[in-house]
Amino acid sequence: MRTFAIGDIHGKNIALEQCLERAGFRNNVDRLICLGDVADKGDYVPECFDRLLEIKNIVYLKGNHDIWLLEWFKSGGEPEEWLAKGGNKSKRSYEEKNIDHQRHLEFLINGKLYFLDDRKRLYVHAGIDPSNCLANNPEHDLLWSKEMWKQLITDEIAITYQEYDGAEVYYNNIFIGHGKTAKRYPDLLPVNICNVWNLDQGAGKNGKLTIMNVDSKKFWQSDRVDTIYVD
Repeated sequence: MRTFAIGDIHGKNIALEQCLERAGFRNNVDRLICLGDVADKGDYVPECFDRLLEIKNIVYLKGNHDIWLLEWFKSGGEPEEWLAKGGNKSKRSYEEKNIDHQRHLEFLINGKLYFLDDRKRLYVHAGIDPSNCLANNPEHDLLWSKEMWKQLITDEIAITYQEYDGAEVYYNNIFIGHGKTAKRYPDLLPVNICNVWNLDQGAGKNGKLTIMNVDSKKFWQSDRVDTIYVD
């Protein structure tokens, strides 16, 4: 079984399929760790969730946009910030297609905030506060905070975390999304600083979707989404 991580999908179903096909991903054999933000910004959010549900060994991490969608499913709440930042497309895609979202609701509810594998590789949507024990990191920070990534860009210091006894534990790698790299790194390639990999290359806007084999660090990408989809 090979293990892959994939960045922020944002409703781009063709880009998702391109990544899986180009990586030679095997639905019933390989493991996919989804770094969150399947929802919003694209017109095919339901199709993306359906595709992920076909994967036997899926590890799904919640993203901040996914939390907005989850709340809409549960309560019907439509915050203006959510709609303005791409939630309007999620809402429209479910309403216009008259899709029963029950399976997607369960998928979202069961999503993790982070995943630590048996090789001390950490997967999280946004990042962590390394001065705090991993289990004590607030949900908001795991979903929203870009402070870890900003610190890496400035200081280029490998990220460790504090255990309960104060000992530092080193991560072999940390894989994140959330902070799209396209503005600072216009080549649209995944960005590695010290032990952290950022796999958000802007599929939510005009960039590419990235999938990576976490053992070999070989990666595959979709076409630029602005060449696939026309708003």
